[in-house]
Amino acid sequence: PFQWSLFAIAGLGYMADAIETGVISFLGAECAKDWPAVRGNENLLSTSVFVGELVGAFVWGPLSDKIGRKRAFLYSNLCLITFGMLSAGAPDFYTFIVIRFFVGISIGGIVVPYDMLMESCNERHALNFTAAIQFWWTFGTLYVNAIATVILPADWGHWRVFLIFSCLPLVLAALSYFALSESPMWLQDVGRDEEAMQVLQRAAARNGRSLDGIALTQYARESEPSLREVFSGQHRRTSMSLSVVWMLGLFGYYGAALVTPEIFSTEEGGVNFGEVLFSRCGEIVGVVFWMVLTWRVKLMHSLAICYGAAVVFSLALVAKDSVSHTSLAMLNFMLAAAVMAANCGTW
Repeated sequence: PFQWSLFAIAGLGYMADAIETGVISFLGAECAKDWPAVRGNENLLSTSVFVGELVGAFVWGPLSDKIGRKRAFLYSNLCLITFGMLSAGAPDFYTFIVIRFFVGISIGGIVVPYDMLMESCNERHALNFTAAIQFWWTFGTLYVNAIATVILPADWGHWRVFLIFSCLPLVLAALSYFALSESPMWLQDVGRDEEAMQVLQRAAARNGRSLDGIALTQYARESEPSLREVFSGQHRRTSMSLSVVWMLGLFGYYGAALVTPEIFSTEEGGVNFGEVLFSRCGEIVGVVFWMVLTWRVKLMHSLAICYGAAVVFSLALVAKDSVSHTSLAMLNFMLAAAVMAANCGTW
């Protein structure tokens, strides 16, 4: 039960990440209706968020080492809710861009509970949790596409309303703070052994076990952690290889996600939201396919199969003007499945 509660909390954070990056797909065209300055500058919107995420990656890791995993998770959620809501009230496009940059920074800390989940699992269960948590990302993607389908075409719909609704799941993620325990590994790392043992005892009690007669082993940090360690000696080749694969894999995933509304745009300048939503449902198939595939095929071979399939379906979409809408939706569905499966493996 303890690990499952952590899984749910980490999943809510992961879902929030998917939602806040997913809204980008729809905001460019919608904001252009209010602000003519958006036309021709739509890429500034996605760029601001992703540059913010890059900055956030260097902020939340060291910060969570200083103040603890639990507080870092709370602060990032509060920042995400605050800037998400503020962006809904932005008075002009360039203010909107700045606020969305801070949304990007805030995203980095909401996945902290995932690290805590991995700390509490043995190796046998870690791989299953790593794959299963991708369902939460998919839930976030489907949520943002579903509310776009309902809100944006409606007479009362507006991108500001859309952004407010996109923030609602973030409140759940923030409230999960009260059910989250601090990382015992972090507590021991900063010399708070007694508190670390209390967390472990509560976790054991929730799992129906006892730690009577068990004590923590003595621990002292040998040196301050450094990013250079990851790229030194024996780790350099693995770290560089995974970094390149991860970067290119995310480039493919977000490329496929962000172009989907463009693929299903109408002659009147709108979007066929039903086809967009159907296409993104492919992510569920992708996660399931990855989990089944890795039971039968080695990990690296599975990655090659999924990335290869993503390339094939991407190239097939080049002929979008020559195929029916049904065929186009199916091709995009399969592309979403392939890139999601591939990114499951890389993650």
